[in-house]
Amino acid sequence: MPQMFNLSQAVNEMYNMLRHVLGDRIDFQWTPCPDRVWVNMDRTQLDQIVMNLCINARDAMKHAGRIAVKVTRQPWASANGMLGKDIPEGDCACLTVSDTGCGMDEETMGMIFEPFFTTKEQHEGTGLGLASVYGNVKQSGGHIHVDSWPGKGTTFEVYLPLVGK
Repeated sequence: MPQMFNLSQAVNEMYNMLRHVLGDRIDFQWTPCPDRVWVNMDRTQLDQIVMNLCINARDAMKHAGRIAVKVTRQPWASANGMLGKDIPEGDCACLTVSDTGCGMDEETMGMIFEPFFTTKEQHEGTGLGLASVYGNVKQSGGHIHVDSWPGKGTTFEVYLPLVGK
């Protein structure tokens, strides 16, 4: 059920669980937004988004690496070129998850949000889970943008509309 909450606070409450799930070989960096960034969405869906993106990032690093998660407040207009024309006026919350993993080529990037698509071997799990991430972001009125470079890592930016407060 959708509810209003501070995005930075919600991610901060996941910190210990993320630290545990990611393990010791991952340098996990968390940067909350100093401003209040209130969003209206299902809190369980946010948890799924953050967890899926972080676990995928971890799995993209065979040995060790860095995952950086941050929340910022920025104008929708700054993302206009990459997100399309249906962006509302004003500011938005941006949840960024970046990693130093293996990255993806253009062909892979073209399929990552398709249901049942995976780059994992059969014994390595059920897949990327990015179709669920995409659906949760869209259901919340948001947008998602991905940059990735083979051998250099991946960055996901989840843009969510701000509400009240």
